[in-house]
Amino acid sequence: MLVLIVVSAAIAFSLFLAAEEKITISQRSANQQRALENLSVEGLTLAPTVTLLLSSSSIENTSITGIVVDGDPIAYYCLGIGACSGPAIQWFPVAGPNGSDLAIPAFSLMQINVSNFYQHPFQPSANKTVVLISTLRGNDFVDTFLSPVAKLGVEYITGWPLLDGTGSYQPSEKQSANASIISWNWLVQRVHSTGILITDNDTADYSGEESELPSPFVRGATYWINLTVTNTFGLTGTTDELFTAPGPALKYVLNFTETGLPVGTTWKANADNSSESSSLPSILFYVSNGTYSFSVPTVGSQSANPSSSPPPVSIMGVGQTVDLTFS
Repeated sequence: MLVLIVVSAAIAFSLFLAAEEKITISQRSANQQRALENLSVEGLTLAPTVTLLLSSSSIENTSITGIVVDGDPIAYYCLGIGACSGPAIQWFPVAGPNGSDLAIPAFSLMQINVSNFYQHPFQPSANKTVVLISTLRGNDFVDTFLSPVAKLGVEYITGWPLLDGTGSYQPSEKQSANASIISWNWLVQRVHSTGILITDNDTADYSGEESELPSPFVRGATYWINLTVTNTFGLTGTTDELFTAPGPALKYVLNFTETGLPVGTTWKANADNSSESSSLPSILFYVSNGTYSFSVPTVGSQSANPSSSPPPVSIMGVGQTVDLTFS
């Protein structure tokens, strides 16, 4: 009886050791697979939709349990280049009841198009985009994408101005995916003397790392210049500055012309913080670009129409005439 007990105990202990060894081998295999698992984001586009190009160098398929972009988890995804449009489009949750609906094949590239995020609307950060990918094996992979830095310059010696964006650069840091600037977009607008941007013929869009404007700036005028650069991941950086074209500001004629007064009658007009009088039908002021209020005093019993502003007179690259009628 004692012999049977000892033998049974030995068999049970052997089975326990075999089970423990099996578990140990399984754990080692799982740990090895986890250590070999490697995912990275090779491409990123944030506009008009969010698209990720994932790369796997794992020897086995990788199951993804979550993707977070700038702290916002992805809710649904669609796979494949060009496969996320049309009536047959299929969107899938990133993590389903079975723990994962998204699997990346071994040694592969896969494009993931994002339908929406848990937080609406998705707002990417201004300076960098951080992508966190979690896997079923417990790995977390983080890729950081830095936005390009726009550096704006204007070369203006004679003739036409040259917009210079060659100082723009793509920063990099440890764990940051590589990128380069692929586009430079410029917006140029002339600034009114009141500080308001003018939308007229002096408003234009240009492109290119260096862009020579097709016409010179107005002498002495101030321009608002904006530069937006975009990198290969679709991230953008922007900057702007005010640039005043060299040279004295041009003067334009602000002409007040009257009718209704007897010939030779002296009358007066006030504008540009000064007064002028004349016995002729016209009074001229020479002014720079800007907006000017005015007033015309009565002459005897006769008043001018209009006798004052508003509306003020706007001078922007061309002279203006104000017609007055005395009665």
